[in-house]
Amino acid sequence: MKRAVATLPVLASWALGQDTPIYEYAPATVLGCECVSECKESAFAGCFAAPICKVKDKKCAKGSASWGIPLGSYDYCSFPAYKPYEELTGEQKQKLLWHRISQNTTSGQYPAALSLLTGIMSESVQVSFESQSDIFPGSRIKYIHSVGAVAPIKWESLTSKYGGLFASGSEHGFVRFSSAAEPGSSGFTPGIGLKLLRDGRTSSNFVAMPGLDGQPCEESNFFSRDFTTHIKASTSFALKLVAAKFWQASYCPLMVGTSDFADGQKGKFPFELVLRPAVKVECPCQDYAQCLKNLESDLKPGQVVFEVYALEKPGATEELIGKIRIGEHGPTTTTFGDEQLFFKHQYMEDDFKLQPDWLDAIDSKEDCGMKGVTTTPPKAERGCKSPFNGMLETDQEVAALVSVLVVAIEATGNRGFPCQVGAVVSAYEIGGWRLIAAVPSTIGLGWWASNFNESRFEENFKKGVVAQLSSEQPDLPEDLVAAVQSSALRNYETNRCRLDAETRSDGEGWRIEIMADRSSFMSSWKATSIKVMKGRATWTAPGAALHPQTRSWDPTAPPMRWTLLWQGSGLPGILFFPAPALQVGIMALNKELREQNKLLRAELVNLKVEQESLRMEESFLRSQLHGLEPPPEVTSSLPDEQ
Repeated sequence: MKRAVATLPVLASWALGQDTPIYEYAPATVLGCECVSECKESAFAGCFAAPICKVKDKKCAKGSASWGIPLGSYDYCSFPAYKPYEELTGEQKQKLLWHRISQNTTSGQYPAALSLLTGIMSESVQVSFESQSDIFPGSRIKYIHSVGAVAPIKWESLTSKYGGLFASGSEHGFVRFSSAAEPGSSGFTPGIGLKLLRDGRTSSNFVAMPGLDGQPCEESNFFSRDFTTHIKASTSFALKLVAAKFWQASYCPLMVGTSDFADGQKGKFPFELVLRPAVKVECPCQDYAQCLKNLESDLKPGQVVFEVYALEKPGATEELIGKIRIGEHGPTTTTFGDEQLFFKHQYMEDDFKLQPDWLDAIDSKEDCGMKGVTTTPPKAERGCKSPFNGMLETDQEVAALVSVLVVAIEATGNRGFPCQVGAVVSAYEIGGWRLIAAVPSTIGLGWWASNFNESRFEENFKKGVVAQLSSEQPDLPEDLVAAVQSSALRNYETNRCRLDAETRSDGEGWRIEIMADRSSFMSSWKATSIKVMKGRATWTAPGAALHPQTRSWDPTAPPMRWTLLWQGSGLPGILFFPAPALQVGIMALNKELREQNKLLRAELVNLKVEQESLRMEESFLRSQLHGLEPPPEVTSSLPDEQ
């Protein structure tokens, strides 16, 4: 009765068509503190190992909160199971989740390559092992396996050798197919997340891949290799960095446990699972959207996707224990699946704790990636040191980069690649005097690299402007071109700037106004508007009548009257770098127009002189008719030449 009452609000809201909550707890902490901020990772609390929140009081229900500069009092956040949802049956949960999954079939996006490393390093991996939910608790950017397709599944058991779901199977679950990194010319990296829903308790999950290094484009079948819960270490430097980040959560990140599938201590469970594909789906590297469409069209309801094999212990032979079938619906792309659906990772340490003899049967350095693996995962408080326990003996370059990256990300606000360059300094572990020494050098080098990069963008931008002006306006004075090169870009909004250059000589002036923008801090400047103006001093200002505008303002200096001579749109690819044939045509046309302009101006001057002569003759004749003396010679008042 108690369970029925607890689930009533969830079912009622679902029946009324409302957005049923799957996870709705307020921020909580490990020590039962009261949060006064959102849960967020920080370099100064375990080097982004786990999210924290600032707390109201240092004294909490289960102990004293941590304290540090610049955070103040804080505690690590926890994400317990949301009982109103978890107390539902597996069938009810599957219907709720499928409603969300199928609601919007628009795919998510892979993050920009430049933000990938800093993004992974500045997010918590422990949340993937600790959170008790079917959706991610809070907002996030999915940096790995960002885009995929989700399908309901059924687990068909073929054995009673193991306990829990291994023996009973399940009618209600989900599988998500995805590539770890965005597919490209170098290949793609297939992977799956699998979730089986249970009545009245949290789901059981595992993830599996053929390997970290992926497969080449020539091997275009998404299911060409076996998927396994134990993968081999990568030879890629970038993937070593990712593995180092995972060491903040587990000392054996190359393996995930399966004991939860067997109800933990209550049931027997295998050492490793191998999922052998029973289907074939083409996945073209250069068209991942088509790959997802092929998954949708080729995998039919009721079709067997994998045969499940188990290794009872390290070194054992494979045994067929089950099959995985597509459920009532085929796979679909999904915004919810790409952004919110969560597949919990189980610590391999959980399995080692229940089967400690397995630790003696493996080579932890080879199979887990580092020595010193135990039955207990690292704590969040050791997030700055845990990745280095084994790396210092095996890969010091990776350790050096990871150690200072976590500091640089926080200190520089994650501005991008220039700051990452500044972060690459030699520091083999973080903590104590090394941290104190690393921070100022990291910040200094990061800002130097950032400013250097900005100067390079500005220099290239000015070269492009000068090249365009030389093509469009070859008669510009050399000192004006020099003024463009020496003038500084002035930012007036984020990623928007202007450049003003001006020269004056003998009452004549030239002025250039340039507007530019860029898509991001890492992009080069592109001109959006270029104006070339010519000015002449037209009158002498009465100093007493005008108030000074600046400290260096000269009230007796004649002001300039500016006339726009030429304006360019500044469109990239046309303004700065036209094709050679088009550029020659533009230059010839401009030359012809300038010659015609000169002829028209000369003719205008002649007409004005003739007009003035006729006016003087008319005045003389009028004076003769009235018997008056001829008027004195009239001074020409020809208007200034424009």
